[in-house]
Amino acid sequence: MALNTEYDIEEAFRAIEDELIASMMRNLEGHRAEEIEEGYNWTQWQGEQLKALEKYKAQNKKMFLSKFSDINDSIDAMIFAARQEGGTEQEQKILRALKKGLKASKVSQGAEGAFFRLNTRKLNALIKATKSDFSRAEKAMLRMSEDKYRQIIFNAQVYANTGAGTYEKAVDMATKDFLKAGINCIEYANGARHTMKDYAKMAIQTANKRAYLTGEGEMRQSWGISTVIMNKRANACPKCLPFVGKILIDDVWSGGKSSDGPYPLMSSAMAAGLYHPNCKDVHTTYFHELDDEPDSKFTKEELEQVKEDYKQDQKRQYAGRMVEQFNRLSKYSLDPDNKKMYGVRKEQWENVVANSQKNDIMESDLSIFKNKLRNDTNIDKEYYNILKEKFSHGNKDAKHLFAKYASGDTIETSLFEGTAHYNTKTKKISMHYRADLDNLRGTGATWFHEHGHLIDDALGTVSNDKQFKALLNEDVYQYRIRYGKEHNLRTYDKVDKAISGDLQDMRKHSAVSDLLDGLTSGNIRGCAGHMYDYWDNLENITSEAFAHMFEAQFDKVRYDEMKKYFPQSLEYFEKKLKEAAK
Repeated sequence: MALNTEYDIEEAFRAIEDELIASMMRNLEGHRAEEIEEGYNWTQWQGEQLKALEKYKAQNKKMFLSKFSDINDSIDAMIFAARQEGGTEQEQKILRALKKGLKASKVSQGAEGAFFRLNTRKLNALIKATKSDFSRAEKAMLRMSEDKYRQIIFNAQVYANTGAGTYEKAVDMATKDFLKAGINCIEYANGARHTMKDYAKMAIQTANKRAYLTGEGEMRQSWGISTVIMNKRANACPKCLPFVGKILIDDVWSGGKSSDGPYPLMSSAMAAGLYHPNCKDVHTTYFHELDDEPDSKFTKEELEQVKEDYKQDQKRQYAGRMVEQFNRLSKYSLDPDNKKMYGVRKEQWENVVANSQKNDIMESDLSIFKNKLRNDTNIDKEYYNILKEKFSHGNKDAKHLFAKYASGDTIETSLFEGTAHYNTKTKKISMHYRADLDNLRGTGATWFHEHGHLIDDALGTVSNDKQFKALLNEDVYQYRIRYGKEHNLRTYDKVDKAISGDLQDMRKHSAVSDLLDGLTSGNIRGCAGHMYDYWDNLENITSEAFAHMFEAQFDKVRYDEMKKYFPQSLEYFEKKLKEAAK
């Protein structure tokens, strides 16, 4: 069981909870007492169920303890990796800032080493506490499933005796509250109860975030930098709102002191509620010499919008929980009428979730895009401004689809040294921001291209379209014929060689060069292309065409070239965009 991300751990606990419930319900459905003239012999049924409970406990212990151990063993590596990532990415930012004129130098190794050792001790304590909390929670998860099973066994007879009618209805009544709540074995200080899946998501996100901030802080401290700025975001929570957009002295992770400037201390902000568990707010380094003084004040309208966004976010989360609740009830209810009723309720709440997502899109696409960039702490100011500028001048349908399908966390890593790509399993992109900032194809070309793949996948691979492929081939054929006539070239070999020679400008031609390479089996090969075996899969051609054309919607230079070489297929692509954006 390889668990390398918080998503993996969340899904592992989701699967464990599902199996615990499914196993219980299989027993309740399968261990029916013999039917006699008077009806079910519930006393006999209880006896059989109590025997099944003992087997259930033994099976769970055998099945899940090793899975729990695998999960807990993965926490060390995950948290240390988050620390390393934070330090590496922060170093890149500082080095770029030095090139732009930042006056900073490495502090003495002795001071840096002491601080590093202190943070290591803090990180080890964080890991130990996280694993200990998980271990207690996992035991509570098994214990609650057993206790609830026992309770259901006795409640079923009570409901049968009070006129439930059928065996199925009696069991449904006995299991209803349990299925609504799930195995909510975690109780917070405020009395709220949560499932292990929800707790794991919160705990790992919090631990990973603090480890990442530790790595960032260590790198800042090694350069004598302690000032940070809290990023503005649309739906900041009430606890964090007083600090959003403000400069702070980081005395928690970066070794800052109150004498470092006229700003509040991070420790004081955290004592007041900043960076609470499950907090989504983030900070970035504030460079005095390079960054403008931020506008940390909110207008009345902005504050009202923040409150409304937060309220809507809470409603969406509630609706999501209702979907999960009625999904369990419809999946495991034994009575057909109940199963049907809960299925209807599930669909109703799914519609609420879908409508809330549609309402999000009613917000300015540019605003959604900017919020996405602000929430990505790895994007520096220069890269942010260029991406924002390109997006603001993009095709409205492409912008709308981006806001709809790519407004969340879409980047798996921003320091990927290999070939940038979109992963259809994780639904995330691996790329290198610095490489894309200096991209010969134009800054942001990779970023928009890979998001094109993501959106194509989210739409159900609309690129896999016979007409789209046919038009791509027709465009190539027509261009070759036209080129041969214009240049008096009478063979395809000569035409293809001449076209290849024309396609040598990476800024203008890399996208069309790549597509022509694939569509002509390498006969036209300009400044860019893929490995030949990549084009063996014909679907890759249309997939790359979709991504190239999507990227071109945000870059006029590359759009004009795409229109020159692929006029019919580009028109068809934009028609499909418009249909999808409705």
